[in-house]
Amino acid sequence: PTLRLDNALVQRGWSDELVHGFDQIWHDRVAFVDALARLPQTLHHNDSGRKNLLAHRRPNGEIETVAVDWGLAATGPVGGELACIVMQPIYWFNGVQPEQLNELDGIVFDGYIQGLRDVGWHGDRALARLGYTASIALRMAFGIFNVEWAARDPSTCQFIEDALGHPMADISD
Repeated sequence: PTLRLDNALVQRGWSDELVHGFDQIWHDRVAFVDALARLPQTLHHNDSGRKNLLAHRRPNGEIETVAVDWGLAATGPVGGELACIVMQPIYWFNGVQPEQLNELDGIVFDGYIQGLRDVGWHGDRALARLGYTASIALRMAFGIFNVEWAARDPSTCQFIEDALGHPMADISD
């Protein structure tokens, strides 16, 4: 709260409503973690952004997705992998604008459920939705804090701007 009061960059991106929402997520974090632990567990790539998911054309002309760089692989809740797939393009300014999130969400979630069905999982899609949304809340959303926190130091701010290729104000927005 004090950082928000003392820093124009943080004020720019953090409305009272957003702060209240994050406070509520933090308050409920144990319930989220418990719910994720009770969900069916699946293999997770854990870094499934565009740089690690490649389109490959098979000899028969069919296109498949190939995942590379499995260094962060682990098990996790059904649906949890989608947090990376949906949020990384936003974080890294990689072809998806925030206003496109609803459309991306529908495409990715429906494709994920179809993939689960294709390999024989016929569980409740609400379980995958819970794993996905709770993972966004716990794994991805709190990463937003890091940008504003780090940007208080001018050299770190410059590093972030150089890495993402955008001014800090755009990154905060």
